[in-house]
Amino acid sequence: MRKYHRVVPGGKDYYRQYDETLDCYEGELLTEEDVIAQVLEDVVQDVIHVDRSRVQRSIKNIMDEDDRLVMQSYVEYLERVVELFE
Repeated sequence: MRKYHRVVPGGKDYYRQYDETLDCYEGELLTEEDVIAQVLEDVVQDVIHVDRSRVQRSIKNIMDEDDRLVMQSYVEYLERVVELFE
């Protein structure tokens, strides 16, 4: 994973990639948004699209009622967690 140092010229935050093995900086000064985009690019492996109606259909197909209720509760919990981040 890339390492960055925060550089503050004139009171404004920028970031620059730092190579510890070579003890030197690489690339240009970056904004916080640029660094976030690069870090996400490094760590996010897949994008998963969730089809709400397909999830609901799958839950309805669970034969055991207790299992179905557990799954429904878990999906509702995940929806609440997502709402916290919106």
